[in-house]
Amino acid sequence: MLRSSLEHSVPSYYYRRYLDTLVQPSPVLIWEGRAEADAEILNSQGEKTNYKLNALGWRDADFNPFSSAKNGLVLGDSFSFGMGVRMGARFSERIELA
Repeated sequence: MLRSSLEHSVPSYYYRRYLDTLVQPSPVLIWEGRAEADAEILNSQGEKTNYKLNALGWRDADFNPFSSAKNGLVLGDSFSFGMGVRMGARFSERIELA
């Protein structure tokens, strides 16, 4: 009963069962994104969210960090990753458009 209650009320518990699809253990970072991972996950409200990671294992389009374009880097946790948030609605993308 407690497990069932947790699955529906705690987002981190809900998403934990999907993490193996998106991340892998890292000796330095504890975990890191899987390169080219692609998953469609239902959130706790039943809405589909697509998670597509680039060649570096980041939830972003592929890019050249050595290009002359200005790039920014957002470090953080599942909020920065945008767990449960569709592409285009994450705060890092909103900063990019500002």
